[in-house]
Order: sequence, then C-alpha cells, then structure tokens
Amino acid sequence: MDPKAKVWRGVRRLFLVQSAVVFILAVIFFMTIGTVAAMSCVLGGLVCILPSQLFAWLYFRYRGAHSAQQIVGAFYRGEAVKIFITVALFIIVFKHVAIHAMAFFLGFIVAQCVFWVAPGLFSK
Repeated sequence: MDPKAKVWRGVRRLFLVQSAVVFILAVIFFMTIGTVAAMSCVLGGLVCILPSQLFAWLYFRYRGAHSAQQIVGAFYRGEAVKIFITVALFIIVFKHVAIHAMAFFLGFIVAQCVFWVAPGLFSK
C-alpha cells in the first residue's frame, strides 16, 4: 500500500472513531439531560476534531527525505493553525451559542482522549 494512502487511512480512522465516541456520548446526554446538552457535546467534539483534521491535512502533505524541511515547517505551521482555530472555535461557541457547559467540555475532553489513545489501538 502507498505510504501516503496508509497515513490518510489512519487519519480517517481516527476521525471516525473520535466522531463515533462523541456521538455515543451525545446520545447519552440527549437521553438523560436533553437536546441542548447533546448539541453542546457535539460542538465540544467538533472544537477538538476539526482543528486536528486541519493539522493532519497541513502536516501530511509532504513525504520523503527530500521534503524534510517542508515537513518540519508544515508541523509548526499546522500546530500553530490548530491552536488558533481551536481558540477561535471556543470563542465563537461561547459568544454565540447557548451551551450546556459540562456536556460541551466532556465532548471536547473525550474527543481529545480518543486522539491520544486511538493511535495505540490502531497499531496493534
């Protein structure tokens, strides 16, 4: 399999696992607390997942030893953009959406925890 295709398969798999876990948590919030909590959980998950996907796109554009400088530059640019977008999304949500704070932060935290744990699960 092409190394680039293998990387993108892993990125897609991580996105799907993060999305599925956040969706399951949102369903639990919907059944126990209500619609606002469920939507808040989804928003929290998206605030984590979307910047991570953008980072992956920026970082994994370059492959190979001849692209080493481009890879390092893409990593730093990608991480800076990821942090900026995450902060911007937090500000947008807090300014413009009535949220259930606990559900929002749990959605964000769960998506982040999946981000940390999933690569170890995929490598087995």
